[in-house]
Parts: sequence; C-alpha cells; structure tokens
Amino acid sequence: MKNCLLSIFLITTLLHNAFSNAPGNGAIHLKVVTSDVSLIGKDFQVEQYIYYTPATIEAFCNTFTKKITGKTLSFSIKQDQRFAYIRIVPPAPYLEITDKLLLTTSGDDIVIKLDGGKITFISSPQYQCQLVLASVPPETTSEITPDDASTLERGFKELDGVLARQLLILTGYKTKIDPQSWKILEMNAVYKAYSDKLTYFIFYFRQSRDPIMRGKMATIVEKLMAGIDLAAVDAATALNSSPYLYYLYLKERCRAESRYLNNDPNSDYGFNELHSSFMQHYSGPTRDRLLTTLIFSTNFFGKINLLDVLEKDLPIIADPPSRNLLINKRNALGRGKKAYPFKLLDEQGQWVSLDDFKGKVVILDFYFNGCTGCAFLVRAIEPVYQEFRNHHNVAFVSVSIDSSRALFLESVASGIYTHKGGVNLYTNGEGMEHAIIKYYGITGYPKLIIIGKDGNIVDGDPPIPTNNGSNSVDKLRSIIVHAIDITENPR
Repeated sequence: MKNCLLSIFLITTLLHNAFSNAPGNGAIHLKVVTSDVSLIGKDFQVEQYIYYTPATIEAFCNTFTKKITGKTLSFSIKQDQRFAYIRIVPPAPYLEITDKLLLTTSGDDIVIKLDGGKITFISSPQYQCQLVLASVPPETTSEITPDDASTLERGFKELDGVLARQLLILTGYKTKIDPQSWKILEMNAVYKAYSDKLTYFIFYFRQSRDPIMRGKMATIVEKLMAGIDLAAVDAATALNSSPYLYYLYLKERCRAESRYLNNDPNSDYGFNELHSSFMQHYSGPTRDRLLTTLIFSTNFFGKINLLDVLEKDLPIIADPPSRNLLINKRNALGRGKKAYPFKLLDEQGQWVSLDDFKGKVVILDFYFNGCTGCAFLVRAIEPVYQEFRNHHNVAFVSVSIDSSRALFLESVASGIYTHKGGVNLYTNGEGMEHAIIKYYGITGYPKLIIIGKDGNIVDGDPPIPTNNGSNSVDKLRSIIVHAIDITENPR
C-alpha cells in the first residue's frame, strides 16, 4: 500500500512539473456531408469538453448546434489548448456515436459523412480509429459463477478481452495518427478498462452482504490497483487522458467505500474523506481536476455546503479549466447575486415570473418526474412548507425540467414531487438547456435556491434535508426565518 501511494505521489509531482498542454491552432473545424434528404431541417449538435470525467459530464460541456439545410454543414469551434474532447450528436437514425467522446487535436479538420444510416470519418484517421475502438462489443460468456467474487473476476477477464482487441486495432493506426494523440488514445483504452473494473467492484461490493465475500472482492481489487504502475505513466500524456483521471478518482472511492462498508470507525465514505485523500496523495493539475470532479459529483449534493467548499478550495486551485469551472459555480451560487428573472408557464398554461413575487422570500426547488431524491425532499420539508405556506411574505415555487408537458402535468397531479397549493412551473421541454438551469449552474437534483424580497439570492446552496435529516430541516427553516426577518425588518 505504501509503495502504491508513493508511486501516486511521485507521478503526480512529475505531472505538475513536466506536463505541458501546448496551445494548438486555436480551433477545430468540423464539416458534415450528407446526401440524406431526410436530415434537412434537423439539428446537428457538437458538445465540447475541455476535460471530462463521467461524474461531471454536464458541468464540463459547451454545446454548439446548427440546423442541417443542405448537403454540407460546417462548425468552427474554438480550442486554445492542444487537446480536448467532443461528443457528436447527429439526428436520428445516426445516433451510434452519441455516447462516445472523441479526442480532438487543435487545428484538426474533421469530415463526417452521414449516409445510409451509417457514420464515417473521411480522411480523419484519428476519429475513425476512435469510432472503431468504441464499437468493440463487450465479451460475454455463459459461464456460471458460484459467488460475487468469482463474478467480479469473470468481469475483469471480459474487460481484458475487450482491451486486447482495442490495442490490436490501435496498432493498425499507429503510423496514421500523430504520435502524441496515439499515446493518449492508448492510455484512454487502458485506463477505461481499469475504470470499468473498479465500477464493477463498486457494484458487486455494495450488493454483497457477506463480509467474507467483501473481503475476497477487496483483495481482488487491491491486487489490481497494486499491479498498475502509475510511475510508468507518461507525464506529457496523462492529463489529457480523461479515463486516467477518472481511474484515480474511482480508486480513492473504492478504498473509501471498502473502509466504510467494513465498518472502519475512521471512515464515513463522505466528501471530507475523499477530499483529504486527494489533498494528501496528489498535487498540481491532477489534484485540482480530482477535487473539481469531487465538488461537482452528484453523490454529495445536499451533504456539503458547496459555497463553503468553493471558498475554501479556490485559493489552492491553479489549473485554469478547473479554476474557471469552480469560479463560475461559485458565482452562480453566490449570496447577494441577482436571481434569474424567470418567466415560466404553470400547469394552467399561464405565465408566471419572478416579478410576481416581489417583496416575498421565494423557496425555489427544481425537480423532474421520476427523481427519487426529489420525492424524498418534498416529504422531508413538508413541516417547513406547512409552517410558512400561508405566510404573506413567503412563496414556494417548484420548477420541473421534464422533457414534455405531459410529464410535468403528471408530476403535479401525483403530488409526489410538489407541495399541494404551491406554485408549479415548467421549463417548456428545454430541461437542462433552459437558461434558468444554466444561470444557476445546476447539475443535479433536487436543487433548492432561496431568493430574498429584493430579488437577490439569499442562499444558492441551502441544505437538502433528503440526505441530512432533521438537522438540515432546522437549518433550512432558520435560513427562511432569517430571510423573512430581513424582508420585514430591513436594516
């Protein structure tokens, strides 16, 4: 264990000192060609990620959308750093790559052909290679395993088989792709397999109730992690490999989960434990990106005061993209900031705006139909709602991000996600793309925001009682009482 942690420390120190993501030509250029007339009038979307981890996908994304009007369509997307990632989202039926991220190199000209329901990259070997790699099917066997530990080992072997085929494909592209890009793709394939193995472990470890079986699985995964030589990682490649960064994130999560479920008295499998691990074992941009991933992780929404964490961590975060994300998040949550001046439809189809609540404290909550945490939240804060529902200076407003009006109306009718007698509004099917969601930087649900009588944010990240119990209900109540006091007794 000590040797493993020492290796982590050494490699992250090397990353900090040696890594350089040199600027490229400032943009990537993407051209879509098609003779499929059924695509006319449909949207073609490109999502850009400066860096990416599955835990934080929405927060890291810039979206570009254009309508297909003819046989060609062109995008020019700014990319100052040499490497980034894009997700290409063509219209149906060309959806085979919507779940795949593609490494991009600044200055690249990418040509995509959409015809016959198939997607191909023309004269773009780096991108065609990635499409082929992502299309390698998982290996499955009919082998019956006697227990979870054996099932875990079988899953590891299947992932090894997929990786072996991917590395063989990569070998065929080695002379066709820029050497540094090829190294990143190789690292992506290897550490994607490692990350998938850790994800398997988390699933089976949580599922098992047998401490002996858990011990066997923990031994299997520790052997896996100990056998990965992080000291051999190429420092000039590592920070451009998102699967590598995600592997480091999952590794600490696995160890924290193992300690917690094995009743380690020093473990709470919480935010602070993971935060301490990242601070202790990593440095430089690697540490900054791991901390940013942790801060944006939906696993901890409602369990931490995000504003306090941001104020504490921002002074030590130096990695530019991480710092920009966190600053934007802090600004979105900032106390005293002007609240978003929404104008949304209610269930009767009438427009309701923030101006309609002038002089009132607004408890704004965001939800979607089917959100278990959102349903729990409504039940948890019901005492608070009953206490303040008839207060002349308080309004409870629920905002649905559902994709259709039918889902919104169904959620209101169910009484599961909203308070009876509260104001229920709808983002008109725009969901996560609506301006109010982007303004507040919301990446997980449920979400509460408290707005004061002056239209400014009182608390952009109040406690979510769903996760914290009665103490959080009391804290939420005290925030509302304080906001009312300011409203009724301005100083």
